[in-house]
Amino acid sequence: MLRSREDVELNIEKGSGRDPLSIVSAAVESKRLGGVDEIWCAFDVDDHQTIDEAVRLALNEDINLAISNPCFELWLILHLQNQNAHIGTADAVKLRAKLDGSKDKNLDVNKYLPNIEIAQHRAQLLDIHHKGTGNNFPKNNPSSGMHKLLKSLGFESPDSTNDTIMGKTIS
Repeated sequence: MLRSREDVELNIEKGSGRDPLSIVSAAVESKRLGGVDEIWCAFDVDDHQTIDEAVRLALNEDINLAISNPCFELWLILHLQNQNAHIGTADAVKLRAKLDGSKDKNLDVNKYLPNIEIAQHRAQLLDIHHKGTGNNFPKNNPSSGMHKLLKSLGFESPDSTNDTIMGKTIS
């Protein structure tokens, strides 16, 4: 559920590259220009060689991160089913296609929006699980920080201790 945020202005910028370091570096430059309250970078773990450096830079520059491990498709999967076991990128892409019938990277938001709170809940539970087992980034597969970004944008985050959201039992 979106709570009221009267003065939110959202600017989405594509980084100068697809690797995490390029994305975070572009965010640092945007932050230095001023005029923003928060900056978020969203990217996948995949097999990027610059991810550790990107995370360090983001932490040093107070840039928020929404990292999906192994990939963004995991966030989409969490809208449609639970995913607790380690999953690779290729398997996540295949599972997402199986669940939503997609043939490519196109996204039918109408398939996902009704379950956004469920996905947030599942992502939070994954965070709690990884924290309890000591599986810190980047060993926290599966995980998605998209729920943190959505919370920052004003989407109420469900209680991660509750197993029922909007009348649906979460598993």
